[in-house]
Amino acid sequence: MQKRGGWRLKSQPRLKLDERGIAYVHFVFKRAAEEEPASGVVSVDLDENNVAVKAGGRVYILETGI
Repeated sequence: MQKRGGWRLKSQPRLKLDERGIAYVHFVFKRAAEEEPASGVVSVDLDENNVAVKAGGRVYILETGI
């Protein structure tokens, strides 16, 4: 797959059927990140089913449901 703005396909597309029989195709892309000096610290945990972020002493979790 060709690069589009630095994005590349990370793995094979993933097919998932919901309880109604509707099919969803999930694509995962990756891109090299540019480094910039940090003025603070933000921790990020990218998981298959959620994204956890710790910023300012608080933790935020986004459930992806994938």
